[in-house]
Amino acid sequence: MKYSHGSNELPASSSFHERVEYAKNYPRGYSEHNSVDYWYDNMFFGRIDQNQDAIYPAAGSVKRLDGKDEVFAINFVADAFNSMRATVGDLMRVGTIPSTGFGILNAGLSASRGWRSPREDYFSFMRELYSDNFFPFLIDPDINEDILNFSDFVEQFTLFVGRYTLLRPYTMTEYITSNLGTPLYSGWAIEIVDSFDHGEDIPKIASYMNDPHFEIYRQIAANNGFNLDKNAPWRLVAIPYAEQISTKMANNEVNLETMVDKLYKRSYLSDIPDLKFYLKEIYNNFVKRKPTVHIPLIKGENRKRSLTRVVKRDIMTDEQYREEWESDNAFWVRLYIYVRAKETNRDWNQYKFDQVSQKAAQFFKYSGKDAAYKFINKEVRRPWGEDKVIGRYRRGNFRFQRK
Repeated sequence: MKYSHGSNELPASSSFHERVEYAKNYPRGYSEHNSVDYWYDNMFFGRIDQNQDAIYPAAGSVKRLDGKDEVFAINFVADAFNSMRATVGDLMRVGTIPSTGFGILNAGLSASRGWRSPREDYFSFMRELYSDNFFPFLIDPDINEDILNFSDFVEQFTLFVGRYTLLRPYTMTEYITSNLGTPLYSGWAIEIVDSFDHGEDIPKIASYMNDPHFEIYRQIAANNGFNLDKNAPWRLVAIPYAEQISTKMANNEVNLETMVDKLYKRSYLSDIPDLKFYLKEIYNNFVKRKPTVHIPLIKGENRKRSLTRVVKRDIMTDEQYREEWESDNAFWVRLYIYVRAKETNRDWNQYKFDQVSQKAAQFFKYSGKDAAYKFINKEVRRPWGEDKVIGRYRRGNFRFQRK
């Protein structure tokens, strides 16, 4: 393959030109192989279902791959990779693939990375969000002095969300499909090396496309139901309609129609429980770090110039939280809709926000939480391709108020 010099270090115009050259020169091979393009055409493959709902594998549906490292994939993908690995081993034993010299398969086939848990990544993201963004926001004097209790804290949280979600997600549903997510969340992708930068063209070409084993590597992958990621040829991605994958699915008692319901979870079902957990934990952490607040002795006076008294903030106990807050379903539904509508840039007015919140609360009361969550998800998610049509930072003018 001809060399292109695409790199994240290049100016945008030069980088675009080099990416075009890379795509134009990418070899289809003797068998006219297809490929996966996570940069442009297959961005959310395995991370959304047919309704465009964000999904992730249930913990019990992933399986460890054969080999010395602890690498996982969705059970049927793991089985397909194990078959591919065995094929490479057989070809090495009969000499079809030399075990000496230069080539990416000389040492056999092993996995370096596979499924990553979005729950674990999201937890780490939320810790960083709090320490790097939310806590500095809360200790700003103009904000800190207005927080006497959890109700005040929630009010400031909604103001923070209105600013922060311009650039970053807050819920796991939005996190999975944001640029912070990875195709490895799907369970459908396996990487045989983890040392290359996806943004650098030269190592891809030198170490893969121009490798003497590249054609046989790609053919063995296709024979076992895998395509290569065009922009990361060390990444194998299972082909949904491949006969080999269908067989492995059947062995695990699923098919394309039942796979999502049996092996995956829809992230929107855990967003409100997550919101409840994180707000309580963040509030108590904040109180521990900033246990007191100065209140003016004369109401309405400038706090920085007048006499003040020191008030101690209270840690919220589990019992207090359950009685006063956690059981208020209408409040959490309303707060969640506010967060999701802000992070998906819904161009709503106050009437629209109130209307959706009221209807969702009715769903929750009369049809159950799953029906309410489904309704909310349908109302707040981005329609497919919307981000390519409108400005990214379009915002509604609605505000949150506890009813």
